[in-house]
Amino acid sequence: MSELLGAKIDQAAVAVIRTSERLSYRDPETGFERWVLSPAHVDNGIEVVLHRIPPGRSTGVLPPYAVPTEKYIAVSEGNLTVYVDERPYVLKAGDSMYFEVKSPYRLDNNDGHLPCSYYMMIVRKR
Repeated sequence: MSELLGAKIDQAAVAVIRTSERLSYRDPETGFERWVLSPAHVDNGIEVVLHRIPPGRSTGVLPPYAVPTEKYIAVSEGNLTVYVDERPYVLKAGDSMYFEVKSPYRLDNNDGHLPCSYYMMIVRKR
């Protein structure tokens, strides 16, 4: 996803990503927002992102990856329901979870009043 947003490969031993320089995406239909927090070291297979889902909205169904992929989620604000194999896992601020992406999944903010923010680490295996 970072490559699609215009990430450039950064081979520096130390990388600082300023808030104003983060790669970002906002879905105009759902209001879902995504900020890339990690440098674009394409060959390390790890990406750290911050997501925000408005009240009552969803990411929609997301497809599995072409390569084995793991996701780690830590909710910082609000409530998040993660559907893995159509089974709901309800997370609150401070909760975290891990899953392997083997089938379509989705993330919902079922709260009708508060946004949900969470950090996600995506690990693509080779």
